[in-house]
Amino acid sequence: MQGGRLRHKIEIWKYDEVVDDYGEPLKQYSKIADSWAEIRPLTGREGFYDKMEVTEQTHKILTRYIYLPIDATMQIRYNNRKFEVIGAPINVLERNVQLQFNVKEVFEHDVAQP
Repeated sequence: MQGGRLRHKIEIWKYDEVVDDYGEPLKQYSKIADSWAEIRPLTGREGFYDKMEVTEQTHKILTRYIYLPIDATMQIRYNNRKFEVIGAPINVLERNVQLQFNVKEVFEHDVAQP
């Protein structure tokens, strides 16, 4: 792995359920790791679904191997961008050197507002 290609500082966030001061369950993300990564765009498309504009972009994120249990419920953040992990991360060549995340970018206008 060429270290010079890892020029994006990403954060990995875990979805947790905590209890607030009133005993109510509260769902939130908490940061579990920082890592340098390479972000490669794969596909992108736009359209309308049910009178709502939908934008979908997929990316491949490559990083050094992280010795943490990472799954598809987690979120990756880079600057002001958010990515949902699609499926389990891939241990490239099963050598515990590099991880590959297939992700979908989350756009604020795609999130349903109450």
